[in-house]
Amino acid sequence: MKKKYGSENIKGAKIMKKIIRFVLLITLVFALHVTRYTLHVCYGAFEDVGVGARPMGMGSAFCGISDDVNAFLYNPSGLTQLDRLQVSAMYANLFSGLSDGSGISNNFLAMAYPSELGTLGFSWLNLSVNSDPERAGAAYSENTYILSYAKFIEFFSAGFSLRFHTKEYSESYWTSINPAFSQGRSAFGVGFDLSALYKTRDERLSIGLMVSDINQPDIHLEASSPVPAAFRAGAAYKLMPVWTFEDITAAADMTIRDWDTKFHTGIEGWLENRSIGLRAGLEFGTSYFGNFSMGASYHLIDEIYNNDFQFDYAFIYPINGLRPTSGTHRISVTMGFGSF
Repeated sequence: MKKKYGSENIKGAKIMKKIIRFVLLITLVFALHVTRYTLHVCYGAFEDVGVGARPMGMGSAFCGISDDVNAFLYNPSGLTQLDRLQVSAMYANLFSGLSDGSGISNNFLAMAYPSELGTLGFSWLNLSVNSDPERAGAAYSENTYILSYAKFIEFFSAGFSLRFHTKEYSESYWTSINPAFSQGRSAFGVGFDLSALYKTRDERLSIGLMVSDINQPDIHLEASSPVPAAFRAGAAYKLMPVWTFEDITAAADMTIRDWDTKFHTGIEGWLENRSIGLRAGLEFGTSYFGNFSMGASYHLIDEIYNNDFQFDYAFIYPINGLRPTSGTHRISVTMGFGSF
């Protein structure tokens, strides 16, 4: 028994060395690209507004969890935790009640399929802005198509993603007179992400890392407009059952993008055999960033065909920064089919 225990420790040490090297590589590439552009380039759009009612309901602290199809934007390596084909869709009307009469919509559609060779997934993220018709009626949209692959390797999972970014301005009086649109009203670029997820043997603690748009694709019409690289690190810990809650997870993330630092904290609890979920979160950071969130889920399982259905809701209210607004409601529907 002692020999076996010792061999496991040696094997675990080797795996940890691989994880450390992988993390150092991600961090080095991220630092080089940030240093290269930050001092003299004005960054483009494609802000991280979050996706999925479940992660958003717990303050977007999802990097260390990433156990469903929402993982694309938080930590794609977590897709290895899926045991069946999973599809999810989300809609949100962001910051309703803005005083200028504009509307901002956020849509997300994702699908991931696990196999013996790894997990392959595809997602679509859309952000659209429509101004008040009395203010030129201009419209702007961003679309990001993400192709991800994740593989479990010994004690950790690794993920790689390609991001196909597009942005487009609608035809309006403003675009017709602005020389910035003389070559067109749309632009395209491709970025790539790296991610990793590590879990302890008892699976109570998990740690996630992700760097997105590492190459900082320049999606410009006239002047340079690169998408900044973003770094996300997070941890999640499964707590002991409390009251009627059978499964409780506390999580925390830190994100860095364009020298803005944000902290995300959240907690999630499930009861009634994981059929009802409740969660809450708090976010704060530089540039007057601050949000409070809460959410709930209803999970239904079809035991005959082994399919499942989950409805998620989240409410996010800014406690700092963008005001006045009546907050944002997010709704997600996630379905799982069969089992792998």
